[in-house]
Amino acid sequence: MNNKFSVLITEPAQKDILEIISFIAKENPKAAVGVLNIFSGVFKMLKEFPAAGVRKTGINDTSVLVYITRKRYSIVYRVNQNAIEILRVLTRYQDLFAIL
Repeated sequence: MNNKFSVLITEPAQKDILEIISFIAKENPKAAVGVLNIFSGVFKMLKEFPAAGVRKTGINDTSVLVYITRKRYSIVYRVNQNAIEILRVLTRYQDLFAIL
């Protein structure tokens, strides 16, 4: 399968992922791997379906999309010419609008 888009994970998003996985792994390492697999699956899916996210009212940058995973994590991203740029990966407990 030849994907048109690559996925670029920004430093803030990498930090978000590390914090989320580390927090979960303290109590349940297996669950942490499962969440990491969810993120990986979403990134792969976005390569195929870059418009899967939605624009959120309240985010001033209209190029930013948000995809909510089944575990209620928000994948915040932007579609560039040839790349999906993952801007942030947030939990449902974080204020998306305050952070962005």
